Amino acid sequence: QKRPGFLNSCLTQLPLLIRHPDPRYAGKRIDALVSAMDIAPTLLQLLHIPPPPAMEGLNLWPLVEEQTTSVREELFTAFFSFAAVRTRQWHYFQHYKEQDPGHGPCLYDLSADGKEQWNVYTKHPSVVRDLRSRLQQRFRVPLP
Repeated sequence: QKRPGFLNSCLTQLPLLIRHPDPRYAGKRIDALVSAMDIAPTLLQLLHIPPPPAMEGLNLWPLVEEQTTSVREELFTAFFSFAAVRTRQWHYFQHYKEQDPGHGPCLYDLSADGKEQWNVYTKHPSVVRDLRSRLQQRFRVPLP
């Protein structure tokens, strides 16, 4: 159901499962913001191969080893003409390339509405300004 103009987390989040041969890690669960682009650098680090400098991903293994509880403060998603930014509390998305308003702009307060059922865009203008600014910086485009 992933489609332009509808970047709700239920459609964009993917579970990440890693099976490590060391039984110490069996059944371990981690609740953190991670990106698909973090998988390659993590695997390279586990193989003791330095990731290329141009690789944008981060090593997730410190989360597994409990050296940290977070490696990212925000995540970005883009699909067709829509872009989203997600933090631990907020998920915001809107069109960023074309004049397609679709199902946005939308702001969801994940602490109060984990299923993203209520768009609170008009209730939190300062949060919207902040997240719009992050989207503009990340994708280097002026937002409509």
